[in-house]
Amino acid sequence: AHLLQGLGNIELSSGNDVAARRYFRSAIQANPEFPNPHHALGTLEHSRGRIRVATSILKKGLKSCPANHRLHHALGDLYRDAGLFDLAESSYRSGLAHGPNWSRPFAYTALSYLSYEKNRDLDACRNWLRRGLGINNGMHSQGWIALAHLEESEGLIVEAREVYIEAITRYEMILAKKRNLREGQGRQDEKHNTQMSQTSIRPPSNGAKPAIDPVRSGDKWMNVYKSWAQFEDKHGSYRTANDAFSRGTIAFPRDWSLPLQWARLQVKYGMKERARKLFAVACDRAGSSHADPYRLYAEFEMSQKNYSRARSILFLGAQSLSVSSDGGLGNRGDLARLYYTWAICEWHLGDIIRAEVLFDHSLRLTDAGENGSEIRSLILYAIARLEYARGE
Repeated sequence: AHLLQGLGNIELSSGNDVAARRYFRSAIQANPEFPNPHHALGTLEHSRGRIRVATSILKKGLKSCPANHRLHHALGDLYRDAGLFDLAESSYRSGLAHGPNWSRPFAYTALSYLSYEKNRDLDACRNWLRRGLGINNGMHSQGWIALAHLEESEGLIVEAREVYIEAITRYEMILAKKRNLREGQGRQDEKHNTQMSQTSIRPPSNGAKPAIDPVRSGDKWMNVYKSWAQFEDKHGSYRTANDAFSRGTIAFPRDWSLPLQWARLQVKYGMKERARKLFAVACDRAGSSHADPYRLYAEFEMSQKNYSRARSILFLGAQSLSVSSDGGLGNRGDLARLYYTWAICEWHLGDIIRAEVLFDHSLRLTDAGENGSEIRSLILYAIARLEYARGE
């Protein structure tokens, strides 16, 4: 059941709903008491607007797994979207009753949304959110974003900024504490290894913890930094937005999306050289994992009429992704857009033959069906314009 669930997730991330549904159903059949495929299939149907089907799946899942808080929460989301607020509240409260402590902030945040949508009770919204933020050292990033958005929506800009500052300060303090603990452990390990080497005893290779900061898998706090930076760009100044992006980029030293957004802020304010440096940082961090930083950097250079420079960037992006473990095909849609942009660049440089080859390559990488319809339409339209320009 776990393997089938995993295959379903892979197909879903690739945009293949039909195969994902098949694997999720097979996982349910293999082990009806395994809640994950019930949840995955139910939320998939909900996201596609098949409300009645999603309701049936989630209720069936709760019959097999009555104490699973995620199924209760998913059913509450479905009821809330349908305007059935009393049923939604009942489902969320059931999730609270059955869920572990770490899951409670999610339920409290959902109840805050419900209070707003049901009767716009702002005090209840704030109380639910603060209640959730009082758990697990306030590490529920979604709750902080929701509270800041609530204050912003009411025109309380100072209060919204205070929420972001409080959230980021708390997060960075916890990061600093963890870093100090790791550094202390690292010093102890180094001392221990020195003593071991002096006695000619080989230290165990898997006993010591790494001294460097590992990738924080599943850490959603990057979204708090992004939301804060967008808020400052809208309500603050270039300086305050710059500060938000700077702190986020330091907190997440391996992420490419923050320096990419930061670069676009520089473009907005006409800081072209700073933008180039940040685009380059984003590309360096992305490496062979994603095409977007290369494409957006090249598009910036094309907007400045630097087509040769854009060509070099696009070539580097295509080359980097081609040496990844999946040949860049893990993000086919993004790679298709990169080749589309490269074809446009070659067209501007006058190399029509290469442009045609790149358009064709982009088209081959485009997902079939509805998922690839937008980029496919852009490619076909561009090819038609190219042929018209050639008089064909």
